[in-house]
Amino acid sequence: MNRKVRPLSEAPARGDQERMLKTLLSQLDGMVYRCRDDEFWTMEFVSEGCRALTGYRPEDLLFNSRISYGEVTHPEDRARVRAAIKEAVAANRRFDVAYRIVRADGVVRWVSERGTGIFGPNGRVQAIQGFLQDITRQRQDEQALREAELRYRSIFENALEGIFQTTQDGRYLAANPALARIYGFESPEALTAALRDIQQQLYVEPHRREEFLRLMHTEGKVTGFESQIYRRDGSIIWISENARVVRDKDDDVRYFEGSVEDITARKTQERRIAHQATHDVLTGLPNRYLLQDRIDQAILQAAREKKHVGMLFIDFEAGKRIRVNGTASLEPAAAVEPAYPQAQFIVKVSVREVFPNCPRYIHKYQLVERSKFVPRADVATPVPAWKRYEWAKDVLPAGDPAKE
Repeated sequence: MNRKVRPLSEAPARGDQERMLKTLLSQLDGMVYRCRDDEFWTMEFVSEGCRALTGYRPEDLLFNSRISYGEVTHPEDRARVRAAIKEAVAANRRFDVAYRIVRADGVVRWVSERGTGIFGPNGRVQAIQGFLQDITRQRQDEQALREAELRYRSIFENALEGIFQTTQDGRYLAANPALARIYGFESPEALTAALRDIQQQLYVEPHRREEFLRLMHTEGKVTGFESQIYRRDGSIIWISENARVVRDKDDDVRYFEGSVEDITARKTQERRIAHQATHDVLTGLPNRYLLQDRIDQAILQAAREKKHVGMLFIDFEAGKRIRVNGTASLEPAAAVEPAYPQAQFIVKVSVREVFPNCPRYIHKYQLVERSKFVPRADVATPVPAWKRYEWAKDVLPAGDPAKE
Protein backbone atom coordinates (compact mmCIF):
# COMPACT_ATOMS: atom_id res chain seq x y z
CA MET A 1 0.00 0.00 0.00
CA ASN A 2 1.42 3.40 -1.01
CA ARG A 3 1.14 6.12 1.59
CA LYS A 4 1.65 9.78 0.78
CA VAL A 5 4.04 11.42 3.21
CA ARG A 6 3.50 15.16 3.76
CA PRO A 7 6.47 17.39 4.57
CA LEU A 8 6.66 19.01 8.00
CA SER A 9 6.19 22.35 6.35
CA GLU A 10 2.53 21.40 5.73
CA ALA A 11 1.84 20.67 9.45
CA PRO A 12 -0.42 23.15 11.29
CA ALA A 13 1.32 26.11 12.84
CA ARG A 14 1.80 26.19 16.59
CA GLY A 15 -1.01 28.69 17.05
CA ASP A 16 -3.31 26.51 15.01
CA GLN A 17 -2.36 23.45 17.09
CA GLU A 18 -3.21 25.29 20.28
CA ARG A 19 -6.59 26.33 18.89
CA MET A 20 -7.27 22.77 17.78
CA LEU A 21 -6.36 21.45 21.25
CA LYS A 22 -8.51 24.08 22.94
CA THR A 23 -11.45 23.20 20.69
CA LEU A 24 -10.96 19.50 21.38
CA LEU A 25 -10.83 19.99 25.14
CA SER A 26 -13.92 22.22 25.06
CA GLN A 27 -15.90 19.34 23.54
CA LEU A 28 -15.18 17.03 26.47
CA ASP A 29 -18.03 16.52 28.96
CA GLY A 30 -15.88 17.39 31.95
CA MET A 31 -12.80 19.34 33.03
CA VAL A 32 -9.19 18.66 32.10
CA TYR A 33 -6.69 20.16 34.52
CA ARG A 34 -3.08 20.41 35.61
CA CYS A 35 -2.39 21.49 39.18
CA ARG A 36 0.42 21.78 41.70
CA ASP A 37 0.87 19.28 44.48
CA ASP A 38 0.22 21.80 47.23
CA GLU A 39 -2.36 22.34 49.94
CA PHE A 40 -4.65 24.35 47.57
CA TRP A 41 -4.37 22.14 44.46
CA THR A 42 -3.35 25.33 42.68
CA MET A 43 -4.52 25.09 39.08
CA GLU A 44 -1.99 25.80 36.31
CA PHE A 45 -4.37 24.77 33.52
CA VAL A 46 -8.15 24.35 33.45
CA SER A 47 -10.24 23.49 30.37
CA GLU A 48 -13.47 25.26 29.41
CA GLY A 49 -15.47 22.35 30.86
CA CYS A 50 -14.76 23.90 34.26
CA ARG A 51 -17.64 26.31 33.75
CA ALA A 52 -20.35 23.64 33.32
CA LEU A 53 -18.89 21.43 36.03
CA THR A 54 -18.18 23.91 38.84
CA GLY A 55 -20.02 27.07 37.82
CA TYR A 56 -16.70 28.95 37.89
CA ARG A 57 -14.84 30.37 34.89
CA PRO A 58 -11.43 28.84 34.16
CA GLU A 59 -9.74 32.14 35.09
CA ASP A 60 -11.46 32.03 38.50
CA LEU A 61 -9.56 28.84 39.36
CA LEU A 62 -6.24 29.51 37.62
CA PHE A 63 -3.58 30.17 40.24
CA ASN A 64 -6.36 30.59 42.87
CA SER A 65 -7.25 34.02 41.46
CA ARG A 66 -10.80 33.88 42.88
CA ILE A 67 -11.01 30.50 44.62
CA SER A 68 -8.81 27.43 44.91
CA TYR A 69 -9.98 24.01 43.81
CA GLY A 70 -9.28 22.81 47.31
CA GLU A 71 -12.05 25.15 48.48
CA VAL A 72 -14.41 23.87 45.77
CA THR A 73 -14.04 20.36 47.18
CA HIS A 74 -16.74 19.59 49.76
CA PRO A 75 -15.35 20.19 53.28
CA GLU A 76 -16.37 16.71 54.47
CA ASP A 77 -14.51 15.02 51.61
CA ARG A 78 -11.27 17.05 51.46
CA ALA A 79 -9.17 14.90 53.81
CA ARG A 80 -10.29 11.65 52.16
CA VAL A 81 -9.61 12.93 48.64
CA ARG A 82 -6.17 14.29 49.53
CA ALA A 83 -5.18 11.02 51.20
CA ALA A 84 -6.30 8.95 48.19
CA ILE A 85 -4.42 11.12 45.67
CA LYS A 86 -1.27 11.36 47.81
CA GLU A 87 -1.17 7.59 48.25
CA ALA A 88 -1.56 6.91 44.50
CA VAL A 89 1.03 9.52 43.47
CA ALA A 90 3.53 8.23 46.04
CA ALA A 91 3.12 4.75 44.53
CA ASN A 92 3.49 6.19 41.01
CA ARG A 93 0.11 4.86 39.89
CA ARG A 94 -3.10 6.37 38.54
CA PHE A 95 -5.81 7.45 40.94
CA ASP A 96 -9.58 7.28 40.62
CA VAL A 97 -11.62 8.87 43.38
CA ALA A 98 -15.27 10.00 43.71
CA TYR A 99 -16.28 12.88 45.95
CA ARG A 100 -18.48 15.94 46.25
CA ILE A 101 -17.87 19.52 45.16
CA VAL A 102 -19.78 22.73 45.95
CA ARG A 103 -20.56 24.67 42.79
CA ALA A 104 -20.48 28.44 42.56
CA ASP A 105 -24.29 28.51 42.96
CA GLY A 106 -24.05 26.44 46.17
CA VAL A 107 -25.36 23.21 44.61
CA VAL A 108 -23.56 20.06 45.71
CA ARG A 109 -22.52 17.69 42.90
CA TRP A 110 -20.69 14.37 42.78
CA VAL A 111 -17.58 14.14 40.59
CA SER A 112 -15.21 11.40 39.52
CA GLU A 113 -11.55 12.42 39.30
CA ARG A 114 -9.00 10.29 37.45
CA GLY A 115 -5.40 11.35 37.03
CA THR A 116 -1.70 10.77 37.62
CA GLY A 117 1.40 12.52 38.92
CA ILE A 118 3.96 14.17 36.63
CA PHE A 119 7.51 13.56 37.78
CA GLY A 120 10.74 15.45 36.98
CA PRO A 121 14.16 13.97 36.20
CA ASN A 122 14.93 13.95 39.90
CA GLY A 123 11.84 11.81 40.62
CA ARG A 124 10.04 14.58 42.44
CA VAL A 125 6.42 15.43 41.68
CA GLN A 126 6.23 18.45 39.40
CA ALA A 127 2.46 18.50 38.92
CA ILE A 128 -0.76 16.46 38.88
CA GLN A 129 -2.98 16.26 35.85
CA GLY A 130 -6.25 14.56 35.24
CA PHE A 131 -9.89 14.70 34.26
CA LEU A 132 -13.02 15.54 36.31
CA GLN A 133 -16.51 14.41 35.34
CA ASP A 134 -19.97 14.95 36.87
CA ILE A 135 -21.39 11.61 38.15
CA THR A 136 -24.27 13.02 40.21
CA ARG A 137 -26.95 11.19 38.22
CA GLN A 138 -25.05 7.93 38.49
CA ARG A 139 -24.67 8.34 42.25
CA GLN A 140 -28.37 9.16 42.61
CA ASP A 141 -29.29 6.04 40.64
CA GLU A 142 -26.94 3.94 42.79
CA GLN A 143 -28.43 5.43 45.96
CA ALA A 144 -31.97 4.79 44.72
CA LEU A 145 -31.00 1.20 43.92
CA ARG A 146 -29.49 0.71 47.39
CA GLU A 147 -32.60 2.16 49.03
CA ALA A 148 -34.85 -0.08 46.91
CA GLU A 149 -32.78 -3.11 47.88
CA LEU A 150 -33.02 -2.13 51.54
CA ARG A 151 -36.80 -1.72 51.26
CA TYR A 152 -37.12 -5.09 49.52
CA ARG A 153 -34.85 -6.73 52.09
CA SER A 154 -36.94 -5.22 54.91
CA ILE A 155 -40.16 -6.51 53.33
CA PHE A 156 -38.56 -9.91 52.69
CA GLU A 157 -37.19 -10.25 56.22
CA ASN A 158 -40.21 -8.86 58.11
CA ALA A 159 -43.17 -10.13 56.07
CA LEU A 160 -45.76 -12.20 57.93
CA GLU A 161 -46.20 -14.42 54.88
CA GLY A 162 -43.56 -16.85 53.73
CA ILE A 163 -41.64 -15.74 50.61
CA PHE A 164 -39.61 -18.12 48.46
CA GLN A 165 -37.71 -18.81 45.27
CA THR A 166 -37.44 -22.41 44.04
CA THR A 167 -36.02 -24.26 41.07
CA GLN A 168 -38.19 -26.35 38.75
CA ASP A 169 -36.71 -29.56 40.17
CA GLY A 170 -37.84 -28.69 43.69
CA ARG A 171 -34.94 -26.99 45.51
CA TYR A 172 -35.22 -23.78 47.53
CA LEU A 173 -33.00 -20.94 46.30
CA ALA A 174 -34.20 -18.44 48.90
CA ALA A 175 -36.63 -18.31 51.82
CA ASN A 176 -37.50 -15.62 54.33
CA PRO A 177 -37.77 -16.03 58.14
CA ALA A 178 -41.58 -16.25 58.00
CA LEU A 179 -41.44 -19.29 55.69
CA ALA A 180 -38.91 -20.94 58.00
CA ARG A 181 -41.28 -20.39 60.96
CA ILE A 182 -44.29 -21.75 59.04
CA TYR A 183 -42.37 -24.90 58.12
CA GLY A 184 -40.91 -25.29 61.62
CA PHE A 185 -37.25 -24.46 60.91
CA GLU A 186 -35.07 -22.23 63.08
CA SER A 187 -33.73 -20.24 60.11
CA PRO A 188 -34.07 -19.86 56.32
CA GLU A 189 -30.62 -21.41 55.95
CA ALA A 190 -31.75 -24.54 57.80
CA LEU A 191 -34.82 -24.77 55.58
CA THR A 192 -32.94 -24.49 52.27
CA ALA A 193 -30.34 -26.99 53.46
CA ALA A 194 -32.92 -29.57 54.57
CA LEU A 195 -35.54 -29.39 51.81
CA ARG A 196 -33.85 -30.66 48.64
CA ASP A 197 -36.89 -32.34 47.06
CA ILE A 198 -40.13 -30.41 47.58
CA GLN A 199 -42.38 -33.04 45.99
CA GLN A 200 -41.25 -35.89 48.22
CA GLN A 201 -40.27 -34.04 51.41
CA LEU A 202 -42.86 -31.28 51.68
CA TYR A 203 -46.23 -32.22 50.22
CA VAL A 204 -48.40 -34.78 52.02
CA GLU A 205 -49.79 -35.73 48.60
CA PRO A 206 -46.82 -35.63 46.16
CA HIS A 207 -49.13 -35.22 43.15
CA ARG A 208 -49.86 -31.68 44.38
CA ARG A 209 -46.36 -30.67 43.24
CA GLU A 210 -47.12 -32.15 39.83
CA GLU A 211 -50.29 -30.07 39.64
CA PHE A 212 -48.35 -27.01 40.78
CA LEU A 213 -45.82 -27.50 37.98
CA ARG A 214 -48.55 -28.10 35.40
CA LEU A 215 -50.25 -24.81 36.28
CA MET A 216 -46.97 -22.89 36.34
CA HIS A 217 -46.06 -24.11 32.84
CA THR A 218 -49.53 -23.65 31.34
CA GLU A 219 -50.73 -20.52 33.18
CA GLY A 220 -47.46 -18.97 34.28
CA LYS A 221 -48.77 -18.59 37.83
CA VAL A 222 -50.85 -20.14 40.62
CA THR A 223 -53.25 -18.34 42.93
CA GLY A 224 -54.64 -19.71 46.17
CA PHE A 225 -53.06 -23.14 45.58
CA GLU A 226 -54.04 -25.08 48.71
CA SER A 227 -52.20 -28.18 49.92
CA GLN A 228 -51.30 -30.09 53.05
CA ILE A 229 -47.58 -30.14 53.89
CA TYR A 230 -45.29 -31.67 56.51
CA ARG A 231 -43.58 -29.37 58.99
CA ARG A 232 -40.11 -30.23 60.22
CA ASP A 233 -41.50 -32.05 63.27
CA GLY A 234 -43.75 -34.22 61.08
CA SER A 235 -46.99 -32.43 61.92
CA ILE A 236 -49.33 -31.58 59.04
CA ILE A 237 -50.63 -28.10 58.22
CA TRP A 238 -52.58 -26.48 55.40
CA ILE A 239 -50.93 -23.81 53.22
CA SER A 240 -52.05 -21.55 50.38
CA GLU A 241 -49.49 -20.61 47.71
CA ASN A 242 -49.36 -17.73 45.23
CA ALA A 243 -46.47 -17.96 42.76
CA ARG A 244 -45.28 -16.93 39.31
CA VAL A 245 -42.70 -18.03 36.75
CA VAL A 246 -39.55 -15.89 36.33
CA ARG A 247 -38.00 -16.21 32.86
CA ASP A 248 -34.73 -15.03 31.31
CA LYS A 249 -34.32 -12.97 28.11
CA ASP A 250 -34.59 -16.16 26.04
CA ASP A 251 -37.95 -16.98 27.70
CA ASP A 252 -36.48 -19.97 29.53
CA VAL A 253 -37.66 -20.60 33.10
CA ARG A 254 -35.13 -19.35 35.65
CA TYR A 255 -37.07 -20.09 38.84
CA PHE A 256 -40.42 -19.80 40.60
CA GLU A 257 -41.08 -17.13 43.21
CA GLY A 258 -44.06 -16.57 45.43
CA SER A 259 -45.59 -16.50 48.89
CA VAL A 260 -47.02 -19.02 51.37
CA GLU A 261 -49.75 -18.52 53.96
CA ASP A 262 -50.57 -20.91 56.80
CA ILE A 263 -54.35 -21.52 56.48
CA THR A 264 -54.62 -24.35 59.00
CA ALA A 265 -56.83 -22.32 61.36
CA ARG A 266 -59.14 -21.37 58.50
CA LYS A 267 -59.43 -24.96 57.33
CA THR A 268 -60.19 -26.12 60.88
CA GLN A 269 -62.92 -23.50 61.19
CA GLU A 270 -64.38 -24.49 57.81
CA ARG A 271 -64.57 -28.12 58.91
CA ARG A 272 -66.20 -27.09 62.19
CA ILE A 273 -68.81 -25.00 60.37
CA ALA A 274 -69.46 -27.77 57.86
CA HIS A 275 -69.93 -30.28 60.70
CA GLN A 276 -72.28 -27.96 62.55
CA ALA A 277 -74.31 -27.48 59.39
CA THR A 278 -74.80 -31.22 58.90
CA HIS A 279 -74.96 -32.54 62.49
CA ASP A 280 -77.21 -31.94 65.48
CA VAL A 281 -75.58 -29.66 68.07
CA LEU A 282 -76.78 -31.65 71.10
CA THR A 283 -76.46 -35.24 69.92
CA GLY A 284 -73.74 -34.90 67.28
CA LEU A 285 -75.85 -37.10 64.98
CA PRO A 286 -76.20 -36.33 61.27
CA ASN A 287 -79.16 -34.04 60.55
CA ARG A 288 -81.59 -33.94 57.63
CA TYR A 289 -79.27 -31.74 55.52
CA LEU A 290 -76.54 -34.37 55.59
CA LEU A 291 -79.10 -37.13 55.04
CA GLN A 292 -80.53 -35.36 51.99
CA ASP A 293 -77.04 -34.71 50.65
CA ARG A 294 -76.10 -38.37 51.04
CA ILE A 295 -79.34 -39.43 49.38
CA ASP A 296 -78.72 -37.14 46.43
CA GLN A 297 -75.17 -38.45 46.11
CA ALA A 298 -76.36 -42.04 46.34
CA ILE A 299 -78.94 -41.43 43.60
CA LEU A 300 -76.33 -39.97 41.29
CA GLN A 301 -73.81 -42.70 42.08
CA ALA A 302 -76.34 -45.46 41.60
CA ALA A 303 -77.37 -43.95 38.27
CA ARG A 304 -73.75 -43.90 37.15
CA GLU A 305 -72.57 -47.24 38.51
CA LYS A 306 -75.68 -49.47 38.29
CA LYS A 307 -75.07 -51.17 41.65
CA HIS A 308 -75.53 -54.95 41.93
CA VAL A 309 -77.68 -55.99 44.89
CA GLY A 310 -79.04 -59.14 46.46
CA MET A 311 -82.37 -59.26 48.33
CA LEU A 312 -83.85 -61.94 50.58
CA PHE A 313 -87.65 -62.21 50.92
CA ILE A 314 -88.88 -64.22 53.93
CA ASP A 315 -92.41 -65.42 54.57
CA PHE A 316 -92.37 -65.99 58.31
CA GLU A 317 -95.84 -67.59 58.35
CA ALA A 318 -95.22 -70.09 55.53
CA GLY A 319 -91.50 -70.51 56.27
CA LYS A 320 -90.29 -69.77 52.74
CA ARG A 321 -87.36 -67.74 51.47
CA ILE A 322 -86.69 -66.35 47.98
CA ARG A 323 -83.35 -64.81 46.87
CA VAL A 324 -83.38 -62.12 44.20
CA ASN A 325 -80.21 -60.76 42.53
CA GLY A 326 -80.24 -57.74 40.25
CA THR A 327 -79.08 -54.18 39.49
CA ALA A 328 -80.36 -51.35 41.69
CA SER A 329 -80.93 -47.69 40.97
CA LEU A 330 -82.42 -44.86 43.03
CA GLU A 331 -85.22 -42.86 41.51
CA PRO A 332 -87.41 -40.01 42.76
CA ALA A 333 -90.66 -41.19 44.32
CA ALA A 334 -92.89 -38.63 42.56
CA ALA A 335 -93.82 -40.96 39.69
CA VAL A 336 -94.92 -43.77 41.99
CA GLU A 337 -96.15 -41.86 45.02
CA PRO A 338 -99.80 -43.04 44.74
CA ALA A 339 -98.67 -46.64 45.03
CA TYR A 340 -96.16 -45.87 47.78
CA PRO A 341 -97.61 -43.11 49.98
CA GLN A 342 -95.16 -40.82 51.78
CA ALA A 343 -92.14 -42.35 49.99
CA GLN A 344 -89.16 -40.02 49.49
CA PHE A 345 -87.36 -42.12 46.89
CA ILE A 346 -87.67 -45.53 45.25
CA VAL A 347 -85.03 -48.27 44.92
CA LYS A 348 -85.68 -49.89 41.55
CA VAL A 349 -84.16 -53.35 41.03
CA SER A 350 -83.84 -54.90 37.60
CA VAL A 351 -84.00 -58.64 38.39
CA ARG A 352 -81.25 -60.84 37.02
CA GLU A 353 -81.69 -64.07 39.06
CA VAL A 354 -84.43 -65.58 41.29
CA PHE A 355 -83.92 -68.74 43.33
CA PRO A 356 -85.18 -70.27 46.64
CA ASN A 357 -83.14 -70.37 49.84
CA CYS A 358 -83.16 -73.14 52.41
CA PRO A 359 -85.97 -72.38 54.95
CA ARG A 360 -84.86 -74.74 57.72
CA TYR A 361 -83.70 -71.99 60.12
CA ILE A 362 -86.85 -69.87 59.85
CA HIS A 363 -88.97 -69.81 63.03
CA LYS A 364 -92.71 -69.87 62.81
CA TYR A 365 -94.35 -66.45 63.26
CA GLN A 366 -97.95 -65.30 63.18
CA LEU A 367 -99.18 -61.86 62.18
CA VAL A 368 -101.18 -60.45 65.06
CA GLU A 369 -101.49 -56.81 64.05
CA ARG A 370 -100.00 -54.61 61.32
CA SER A 371 -97.94 -51.64 62.57
CA LYS A 372 -99.83 -48.39 62.45
CA PHE A 373 -96.65 -46.62 61.39
CA VAL A 374 -96.50 -48.44 58.01
CA PRO A 375 -97.73 -45.87 55.41
CA ARG A 376 -101.07 -46.75 53.82
CA ALA A 377 -103.15 -44.97 51.23
CA ASP A 378 -105.90 -42.68 52.56
CA VAL A 379 -104.72 -43.21 56.16
CA ALA A 380 -102.71 -40.59 58.08
CA THR A 381 -99.58 -42.08 59.56
CA PRO A 382 -99.25 -41.30 63.30
CA VAL A 383 -96.34 -39.12 64.45
CA PRO A 384 -93.77 -41.16 66.44
CA ALA A 385 -93.23 -39.95 69.98
CA TRP A 386 -89.50 -39.32 69.46
CA LYS A 387 -90.27 -36.64 66.88
CA ARG A 388 -91.91 -34.59 69.63
CA TYR A 389 -88.70 -34.28 71.62
CA GLU A 390 -86.98 -30.88 71.64
CA TRP A 391 -83.67 -32.21 70.28
CA ALA A 392 -85.38 -33.63 67.18
CA LYS A 393 -86.84 -30.35 65.92
CA ASP A 394 -83.75 -29.23 64.02
CA VAL A 395 -83.34 -32.51 62.14
CA LEU A 396 -86.90 -32.87 60.86
CA PRO A 397 -87.52 -31.86 57.22
CA ALA A 398 -89.84 -29.02 56.35
CA GLY A 399 -93.44 -30.16 56.12
CA ASP A 400 -93.00 -33.05 58.55
CA PRO A 401 -96.31 -33.66 60.40
CA ALA A 402 -94.49 -33.42 63.74
CA LYS A 403 -93.89 -29.71 63.09
CA GLU A 404 -97.60 -28.93 62.61
